[in-house]
Amino acid sequence: HQHSIVPPDTLRSMSDALLPGVRKQQWTSILCALFTVVFIVGGTAIYYKYFSTWKGFDAVGLTINLIQLAIIVEGPIIVFRMAKSKYAARITEVILEHRHCPHCGYNLRGLPIDAHDGATVCPECGSAWHLPTIPPVSQE
Repeated sequence: HQHSIVPPDTLRSMSDALLPGVRKQQWTSILCALFTVVFIVGGTAIYYKYFSTWKGFDAVGLTINLIQLAIIVEGPIIVFRMAKSKYAARITEVILEHRHCPHCGYNLRGLPIDAHDGATVCPECGSAWHLPTIPPVSQE
């Protein structure tokens, strides 16, 4: 039985492979969200300085403000979800590079590849995975 536990050296190698990409991705997401907020606040200020009448009800200004509010509230949520999705995909990719099943941790080394779809089926949980064609990371 080749499962029991993923060896500590393999886990450390997986962790090291994840850290640089996660940090870069987080900073990219933060900078995009910050740029969006600055753009929206600046756009609102320019609109009111040059185009708003400030007399009575301003339907255009209200519409712009509501759209900007929706972007300010939803923007960070969307960015967070996108980053989370990319990070989850990266975790799966790194685990497969180390030839383990992302679902249960079973060691997939030496298992046959299906001739029809090119997937390797985990005998422990039944999940099918397309292992990367790069050379596997050195084993334990």
